[in-house]
Amino acid sequence: MKNHRFWDVRRWVIGPDAYKPTHRVDVKYVTPAAGNYRKADGSTWGAPIYSNALLLEETRAWLDKCYFFPIYRSEMNKNTKLIQNPGY
Repeated sequence: MKNHRFWDVRRWVIGPDAYKPTHRVDVKYVTPAAGNYRKADGSTWGAPIYSNALLLEETRAWLDKCYFFPIYRSEMNKNTKLIQNPGY
């Protein structure tokens, strides 16, 4: 099932293992003309060159407080024995 990873990470308590820096793949074609990487028939000029790069714009880090949600202030006002979850 798609889009359930966050919930799986919480349920399995594997946050630090699951959230690591992500990488991207840069694909480049060597072409005789700048900006034109396809021939008129739609094929490419040559084999693509792949390079792996770290995504610096996106930093992923798991905070242990993400295993729990904060308790609403209105609920804490109703029951004075409630203690806020750690990190909130």
